[in-house]
Amino acid sequence: MSKSLKYTLYGILILDIIGILLSVPFSSTLLMDNLEHLRMSYLVSQGYVPYRDFFEHHHPLLWYMFAPFMKILPHNIITVLFIARFSALIARVIMFYFIYLIFKRFFGDGTLILYFMLIVFSFYPIWYGFSYFKPDVFELLFFFIGLYLFFMYMHSLKIIYLIASALCFMVSFLFLQTAIFSILPLSVILIYFAKKNPKVTADILIASVLPILILSGIALYMYENEVIRRYYDLNWTFNRNIFDLCDDFIDFSSVIPYYIVQLFMGIVSLMWVIKKDRDNKYVQTVGLLYIFSIAEHTFFVTTNAHYLILTLIYCSMIIAPVMKQIFCSVKKQSKNRAVFYIFSYLFVYIIFNFTGLWLWNNNELFRNRKIFSNYDKSPIVNIDNTYKFIWNKHVSYYEMRNTLHKVDDYLFHTHPEYDINEQIKQYKPEYLEYDVTLAQKHQRYKIKNGRFEISLKNLQEYEQIYPNLWRRKDTFSQ
Repeated sequence: MSKSLKYTLYGILILDIIGILLSVPFSSTLLMDNLEHLRMSYLVSQGYVPYRDFFEHHHPLLWYMFAPFMKILPHNIITVLFIARFSALIARVIMFYFIYLIFKRFFGDGTLILYFMLIVFSFYPIWYGFSYFKPDVFELLFFFIGLYLFFMYMHSLKIIYLIASALCFMVSFLFLQTAIFSILPLSVILIYFAKKNPKVTADILIASVLPILILSGIALYMYENEVIRRYYDLNWTFNRNIFDLCDDFIDFSSVIPYYIVQLFMGIVSLMWVIKKDRDNKYVQTVGLLYIFSIAEHTFFVTTNAHYLILTLIYCSMIIAPVMKQIFCSVKKQSKNRAVFYIFSYLFVYIIFNFTGLWLWNNNELFRNRKIFSNYDKSPIVNIDNTYKFIWNKHVSYYEMRNTLHKVDDYLFHTHPEYDINEQIKQYKPEYLEYDVTLAQKHQRYKIKNGRFEISLKNLQEYEQIYPNLWRRKDTFSQ
């Protein structure tokens, strides 16, 4: 590769990294999700038990991990958000390090990480997903550590690697339940190895002991805290029905078509790589995971682009060897054409990503940080989760979006006494978070339930001061 090509690639990569670093303070894509998990971490730090004391539909390890920090960090939303996002950034960097190790030790070429990053950073979900504070970040970190250790076991058949891999996969699952869909395809590989070597069956049984004991201990803790049934209802039954019942999602279609070209190129690249190196079982395993991942997101409607992050990582891992081949060993005439197409793609998506970062940034949060940092003085009644009140007094079982709460009520009806309007009358909160546009669409709602919808009479006592943020009129003079 010529120096000019190499420096151009490094230049593009540097711009990508700058964009990702700017996303840490400025990206507001999924900001509400970040604040949601900070709020739940705070509730856990105060001794509340997920599912029993407050509504959630994710696995809880992130909240328990961050709860000790919520006890010592200042009640300043910018500070806490930056620390949380920085921890997510560090987790992503470590994850990329293990992907580099997979390239180096099992794909046979550590320099593939450069081409991998160029491709994967062309996807905007990677930009804003590189540092958002969500369980997904830590789930994928432990998944790729586990995958690296799994490859080490495939290479050496040393049981210690399988035990360590199983523990990492278990931790990944404890961060987010959807990890199970990433882990299960590896059973195909284990079955194949077990047929060739009886030792593998014994290793699988031994490696399963610690995860089973730990998960059993967690299940016992949940049983003692009376949350087993609610855990299953909210993490499995609820999530299975959410996209069919929740008002936020019923109009959403799959985002797969937006990435169909890249996903197709990943499949074509997979065929090329396997044909070129038929004996590389590690590449074949990543390919298997890629195919399973595409099938998963085809079968289950993928409403948001960040749900495709793992699929896009697999895709980029598979395309990376092909991209290197294009730059290093293709005939000159076709090489120039291919290089032109690749550079055009990378430059277009850099512009697209920086434009997206500029359009969806949280300047509103910075400009009004005093309000959002000091609203723990009086109870805040949750309506739509537009601005999460992290340190506010816990006054209700429901702490998220009422569109989600209605689904929970529809499916399980576990809190028939809940009424958002009665709460507003009782606590007279200074602020309400409320998206009036959702209320205007209520005629199209699948589930109509007035207990979860703010009444016009209550809203008349408030005045909108920011998008989706309302302040009680009699507090303006205070």
